[in-house]
Amino acid sequence: MLTSGVTEVSGDVQVLAGDVVIDVDGRVRIAVEPSEGVLRRAGAEEDAMDVRTPLAALAGAVVTLVVMEGSAMVSEGGTTEAISPGEVRSFGTPKRTVTLPTTPNERMAALQSEIAALQEQLQATEKELATSSFSRALAQGQLEMLQGNESPWPEDAPPSLNPDNFESELRDRVAELEGVEVTRVDCDEYPCVAALRLRDGAELADWNADKGNAVREWIASELGDNHSLSVNASRFKNDDHEARFVLFAAYEGDRDSDVGVRTKYRVDTMLESLGQEVAAELEAQQAPPEE
Repeated sequence: MLTSGVTEVSGDVQVLAGDVVIDVDGRVRIAVEPSEGVLRRAGAEEDAMDVRTPLAALAGAVVTLVVMEGSAMVSEGGTTEAISPGEVRSFGTPKRTVTLPTTPNERMAALQSEIAALQEQLQATEKELATSSFSRALAQGQLEMLQGNESPWPEDAPPSLNPDNFESELRDRVAELEGVEVTRVDCDEYPCVAALRLRDGAELADWNADKGNAVREWIASELGDNHSLSVNASRFKNDDHEARFVLFAAYEGDRDSDVGVRTKYRVDTMLESLGQEVAAELEAQQAPPEE
């Protein structure tokens, strides 16, 4: 409950500011100007259950809301309004009595003082928003450097490598390879990323020689010489338990391109997920039998 002053709130939280309910999903700054001061009873002890005075002070408070990041839903008087990032809105009507200047000079001075205060507040808010926007843009840029941008499917992708046909074509090519099975395929973006699991004593070195030819020749026939092939051969081992995988993805262009950066991130993400699955398998094998 906010009764007066300026407070910054972040996270997914509901705030009562004055008599306005604010559902925050992000980061906001809330200023509450009460209609009259929140009075405290004089004396060494106070009745903690007596909330009539502060609640009365909430009525008519002016609440100013600045959305720094995310969004906010404001409920007041039976209506709800969504506030977007960068918006500055005020709610409530003050019920206190204000003594206005009486002479023209006093009124002009008061007006100029109010304008100066509002300009200062606006400049502070704009500076805060600019800093927030810069930080967000910097973080976004760093994120894109690490994981790249989502790669849409090109219209001229070879039919056998597109999302509709890739998995079935791949399974046909590894069907006769002893100890090799397709365990994961991701075609949500371009290009498809696949994981093959090597079983029955199949060695990773074999994949880099004879076992990989069936896949490499297929991809070369579809993409020609101007293509990149990202391959990750990994082994997970713990005591007597071992799992071996080969992950690969083929695409047109260089590895340093946007598609190349994004593809590497997707291969690494799939490998991490497979490692978690192997850890779960090991835990299940080591669990004592149920009685």
